Amino acid sequence: MSGILNLNHLNEIDSETSLENSVLHAAVQRKSSAEAQIKLKLQTLRSRIGEESKKQQSEISKLDEEILLLNSKHSDASKELQTLEQAVRRKRDQLMASEKEKRRLQQQMRK
Repeated sequence: MSGILNLNHLNEIDSETSLENSVLHAAVQRKSSAEAQIKLKLQTLRSRIGEESKKQQSEISKLDEEILLLNSKHSDASKELQTLEQAVRRKRDQLMASEKEKRRLQQQMRK
């Protein structure tokens, strides 16, 4: 009888172990599935980050080109302003010289 009890007890243990193994196996499968989902999400995020980075690099390049163009226009405008300022100074100097000559001639006529 004790052999039958031992056999029944071993069957119960075997049954419990089998159930525990099934539960563990299901847990391992859930873990593997969760890891696969996480890897897929990471891959998707990396892809999105890469795309966003490319877009930002493209925008940065466009802005750099705009800055270069604006700097060039600014430089051209500064040169043009400098040229105009020089022309105005020359004209002013001519007018002042002309005014001075006019006064000299008027003084000469008075004498």
